[in-house]
Formats: sequence, structure tokens, C-alpha cells
Amino acid sequence: MNVATQICGLLIISSVLIFNMIRKKIRLKSSDNFIQLVASSIGPILLDMLSCMMLVRPDVVSDNAMTVVYKLRLVSIVLGTIFGVRYLCSDVYKQDERYRNVIFKVWMLALVQTVLVAAMPVNFELSENGDRLVPFGTALFLCYAFSAVDIGLILVILLKNRNEVNSQRRKAIVMWALTWWASGIVQLMYDDVHAVSFGSALGIMLIYFSLENPEANMDRASGFFNESALGMYGARNYNRNISFSIVFISFASKGISTRVMLDRSILKEIVAYFNSLGRGEMFRTGDMEGVIAFESKEECLDTFKLIHERFSYGWGEHKNVYAFMHYVLVPDTLVCNNWETLVRAVKYAESEMTAGEDTIKVTKELVDRMMHENDVEEIIRDAIDCNRVEVFYQPVYSTAEKKFVAAEALARIRKRDGTLLVPAEFIDVAEKSGMVIRLGEIVFEKVCQFLSREALHERFDISHIGINLSAAQCAYDNLADSFISVINVNHVEPSRIELEITESGSLSARETLKKNMSELMLYGVGFSLDGFGTGRSDFNNIFEMPVNKVTVARELVRAYFVEDNARHILSNSIQMLRDLGMKIVLEGVETAEELEALKKFDAEYIQGYIYSKPLSGGDYLTFLENNRTGR
Repeated sequence: MNVATQICGLLIISSVLIFNMIRKKIRLKSSDNFIQLVASSIGPILLDMLSCMMLVRPDVVSDNAMTVVYKLRLVSIVLGTIFGVRYLCSDVYKQDERYRNVIFKVWMLALVQTVLVAAMPVNFELSENGDRLVPFGTALFLCYAFSAVDIGLILVILLKNRNEVNSQRRKAIVMWALTWWASGIVQLMYDDVHAVSFGSALGIMLIYFSLENPEANMDRASGFFNESALGMYGARNYNRNISFSIVFISFASKGISTRVMLDRSILKEIVAYFNSLGRGEMFRTGDMEGVIAFESKEECLDTFKLIHERFSYGWGEHKNVYAFMHYVLVPDTLVCNNWETLVRAVKYAESEMTAGEDTIKVTKELVDRMMHENDVEEIIRDAIDCNRVEVFYQPVYSTAEKKFVAAEALARIRKRDGTLLVPAEFIDVAEKSGMVIRLGEIVFEKVCQFLSREALHERFDISHIGINLSAAQCAYDNLADSFISVINVNHVEPSRIELEITESGSLSARETLKKNMSELMLYGVGFSLDGFGTGRSDFNNIFEMPVNKVTVARELVRAYFVEDNARHILSNSIQMLRDLGMKIVLEGVETAEELEALKKFDAEYIQGYIYSKPLSGGDYLTFLENNRTGR
């Protein structure tokens, strides 16, 4: 009987072990289980070789010794497939209570199978040509039956939990299982070829090169681990509920020296510096960004100080090339429940970094704020999808005409429980998520429908409805075309709409807004400047934008009654606006005493709770019916 196949299998297993030992790698649970799977394959190969030699030389060994060796071979084959089940479970069930329960059942299954195989008889008879012994018996049958069942169990677990395992891993494990089955069929057909142990070695080689090869987790350019490895590292620690610390490092997009981008020697110097630290695990997550993970918070903060200090001076031969960095510190990763949440929290922290800052920490408070914003984002998306965005109207009083002549349209979101979200609770989130453009379109459409349906000008002499424009809408190229289309569809007189702008944003956004304003004003739509006195609107906007009406924000109006500085600011601002020929709207007026005190400014319009809070469409109509004679 030829032992060449077993020798080849042993060489394969040995090569896998050697390559795995000499390569830099992250110690993951699946990797540990893979090493145990590899080790479990050595026994069947060695016992295969020994039994092959004994079966062709029965005269040199006793029957009892041959029986013991062959049963050990059969038990080792069964245990090999059991280790395969365990390897898969470490991926599917992670490291939670469910994993421990499943692994306990797997070991109980292994115990039952090995005991039965060891207890059942195995016999030997001469082959047809009399050159060797051929084994047969219940133990042999059970070995192959249990192995087939275990391989089938692997495929069932894989199919049932296919969403928990990525496609590459699924393919590799399926190939491993099929290799086992194929080698078993070959051995059943040709009893003189011990193919099972060799087949298991081939299957392990497939898994190694597809899944466990350390090179697959390395970034060749830097020698650091790659982003895929970082995900596995983070998931492993979260599955074990292990706290660790992380520093996310990226080149500041607006501050990085052009020479750093182009000069490879500088990049090599930076990479060499990180390698020289000898602290933590280094990961490259993008062209110009990376991560360092630490087991302790103290080591993380100490290393960050070193890095921050080093990047404060230059690189290169003359130390005159500067790389400006952004840092996100996560001193304790357990502020997040899982790795995916942590990744989102880091991106959120980067977006929260203010101008002039280069460092921000991911804290419990920041994560809670992010999760709250995520909840609000879902509420907004659900409201848009289910038509639960509503428009409320706050009446605007004309001091000259002594009646209500306009209203400001304000968005509200109706939650599933019937309660309302006001703009202060969702506008910032809508702007961050990009949904503010769709919200603005919905509000504009509903206002136009309301104007058309209720004939507000004809019935109540309402001159216009004011609609706020967000910064994102101001930068929207097709704003004018979109709004004009809605106006035409609803047959609304363009002059019945007044768009309120609060900020001009970037230079490109300002130019886009001016273009849209020009088209809409030519069409007949009015414009005013909203939020004056809050920092969102300033004199630059007044000088640059073709408006003749300014709304003084309620924050400045409220401050007028409690702060001396605010009194001077409001008085001087209104005088300046008057000199510029602007009409004035004072909002946030709540009491008769306040109204009396503000009369000296001779504002054309008053808006506030003194007249009414924002009202639903139906309540606004009732309000107009009850106030036809004015005040």
C-alpha cells in the first residue's frame, strides 16, 4: 500500500503551519480555531501512514495493536470534521452566549461519536490478491457515516446563517466540505487508497489561501494591516466585550502640503516613523489615513501625545515639509455597542470637528448625540415616505394696514405616535443628511397647494406666504426651475410667495443662489432676509443680496429686553437697515408690554405669540376668519 498521498498531505499541512507562524498576523478567534483545525489534521495523516504500513505487514504487529491503531485513525477522522464544525461556528455565532451553547453541543456530539466509533468492532481480512489486509466492520461504517453527517451539519449551519458569513468565506468552507466528501467517496470506491486525510489537507490549504492567509490582511505599501483586518480586529474585541483604545489619523484635506502628496520619500519617512513607535497595532484604512489600536487607554494617550508632537514640525532632509493631521481619539471603545457603531461614531466625530481643531474625542455624550440624530433621521425619512410632513403658519401683522397680511410657513413632522417635531429638533439633522432639500420641496409644494386651494388673497387679502430656504437649497442649481414648475402646476400667482434666505454659504453657493434669485424674481417671486441678528445673516448678505425686507430674529428681540448691549445692537441695526431702505419684520414679540416698547422702531411687520403661535392650515383659516377686522 502506497503512503505517498499521506506524505504529500503532511507536507501540505506542514507548509501551512510554517507560513502561518512566520507571517505577521492578528490573533482572531477564527484564526486560533483554524490552527486547531490544522493540528487536528496531522493525527489522521500520521495514523494513516502507520496503518498503511501495518496492513501490508500484519506479521510484524499483533491483532490488538492493529485494532487500536486503526480505531485511533477512525476517531481522528471524526474529530477532524468536528473541528471543522467548530471553526465555522466561531464565525457564525461569534463569542456570545449562543456561541458557547453551540460549542458545548458540538463537543457533546464529538464525545458521542468518538465513543461509539471506539466501542464498535473493526475486523480485517486479506485482499483478493493476498498482499494486504482490508479493514471492515461497524466502526469503519460509523466513522464514514459520522464524518458525512458532520460535513452535512457544516453545510446546514452555513445555509441557515448565510447572512452572517461573507461570500468568500462561504465558498471556501463549501469547497473544504466538498473536498472531504470527494475524498471519502474515493476511499470507499478504492479501499487501498487512504484519501480522506489527504483530502482534509487539501481542504485546509484551500481555507488558508482563501481566508486565513496573513498576506490578505496586509497593506503591501506600508507593511501595516489593512482595513479588512481592522474590521476583524474590532469585531473580535467587541464579541469578547474587551475594551480597547484607538487613534484615527488622517491628513487634513485642506492643510496637507502638496509635496507630501507627491514626494514618496516623505511618505516613506512617515511610515517608518509609525513603524518605529513599536506601540499598538497599525492599520492603513485609506490612501491618506490610518488607525492605531491599543489594549490600554494610557498607552493610547501617551502615544497620541508623541505623534501629535512629532507632526508639529517638518519632515524631509531639511525638515521643511509639513503634514497637517486630524485625529479622532477613542479612549474607550465600549462607549459604542459594536464595531459598526464605532465606525459611524468616528465619521460623525470628524464631521463635528470645528475649524481650527485638529483633535476630537469620541465620548459617551458624542455617541448619544449621534444615536439621537440617527433616530431623528429615521423619523424624518419615515415622515417623508408616509406623507407626514406638515406645514404650520404663523400670522404676520402689518402695523401700517392694521391687519394680518401674511404668514410664515414652518415645517412640522408628525411622528407615528401623533406628536410633532418642531424645526429646532430636526432641521440640523435634515441638513446633515441631505434630506433638507426634499423637505423644502415638500413644504413649498404644500404651501402652493394651500394658496391655490384656499384662495387666501381673494378671501382674506393675504399678500404672501413666507417660506424659509435652507443653505442646501440655496446651493441647489435647479432650485428656480423646480419652484417655477410647482408654481405653474398649482396656478399660483408668483408674487404670493416670498422666499426667506438666512445664509449665503460658500462663494459657489452664493453665486448659485444669486442666479436662482434672479430667475425667480424675474418670474415674480419675492425675497427677504431672515434671521438677522443671529449670525446666520449679516450685513454682507444685505449688501450682496437683492432684498428689501429683513426679519430681525426672535433671539435679538428677546435679548433686547434683558441685555443692555442687545438694546444698543438692535437700535443701531434697525437704524442702519432704515438707512438702506429696508422694511423691518420683528419676530418673537410675545406681550403687550413688549409690543409697546418696540413701537419706537416703527417696524412694518410684527410676528409672534402676542398674535398667535404657528397654526395648522385649518386653524390658520379659522384665525383669519376671526380677525378679518384686524387689531
